[in-house]
Amino acid sequence: MMIPLQSLGCYSNNPFNMLGECALPQLVAAVGGEQMFGVLIGLPLLAGLWLAGDGDLTTPATVTVLVGGVLFPLLPGTYLGIARTVAFLGLAAAVLAVIEKYYLEGAQ
Repeated sequence: MMIPLQSLGCYSNNPFNMLGECALPQLVAAVGGEQMFGVLIGLPLLAGLWLAGDGDLTTPATVTVLVGGVLFPLLPGTYLGIARTVAFLGLAAAVLAVIEKYYLEGAQ
């Protein structure tokens, strides 16, 4: 019974830094680390934009890289692995978009 009360105590003791002190550490610990949390943020973003764009990978790759870049100054310093992972997913998608455009479609 003490564990839920301690978790709620974190939120009441840190009213101005709930994300950095309470929510983010608990979420990262629940999924197994920063990189997995970044994958769980980046892949649905990338997949959703890919489906919305009718299979074109260029726009989702650009948006994912930009979201990863925006996360760098927003996240606390100890959680920059999340931003790096999201940006890496966007860069990997951009490389796939270039390969698809110039090598796979260009040969036809």
